[in-house]
Amino acid sequence: MQLALNEKEQLLVGLFSRIVDGSAVAAEKDGLSALTMAIDGLFLFPKRAVLLWSGCVRQEHRYEFPAGLKSKWKTQRSGALDYRMRNGPPNSAFRLGQATKPQGWELDHIYDEEPLWSARNGLHFTQSAGLVAMPRHAHLRRHSDAMLTWLVRGVAFVKFGYDPLEVFSPTAHDSFGFSAGRHCEVFWP
Repeated sequence: MQLALNEKEQLLVGLFSRIVDGSAVAAEKDGLSALTMAIDGLFLFPKRAVLLWSGCVRQEHRYEFPAGLKSKWKTQRSGALDYRMRNGPPNSAFRLGQATKPQGWELDHIYDEEPLWSARNGLHFTQSAGLVAMPRHAHLRRHSDAMLTWLVRGVAFVKFGYDPLEVFSPTAHDSFGFSAGRHCEVFWP
């Protein structure tokens, strides 16, 4: 997929690409390490890439989880599924990805604009690799700051190989948006 990125966005995407493919120089590695340490208290990423429910999209009413998903959840997880409208299933996916959203923080879909609205796409709405918890002020800023958007997308690429727009890696991607050699667990079905 070809996207029109400005020069600064291209530089940031290029940096993350070089980090993952091993061609980054020491100064780039050190710079990214310092940057990720600086944002550590501002963004919380899951530890695992897992698609909770393939085919689930955002809706404006309470979710009805499939019986098989509920049964599997009960045998493999502690705690309850989140049935709330809008972001209930993504909250469950975030927990399934081994992350806990701090009290008062918001859950953000990092791919939430054209050409990929994850909330409308059943392969991305409950994908933990595309979810990040952050305080409200950071959430509001992320939606108006393209560089911050590409920063969190870059971190998700480094952590998981998650690149649904195929901008960070020229390698083949699977149908879930992961670059070659990386993958996610599909919890249901």
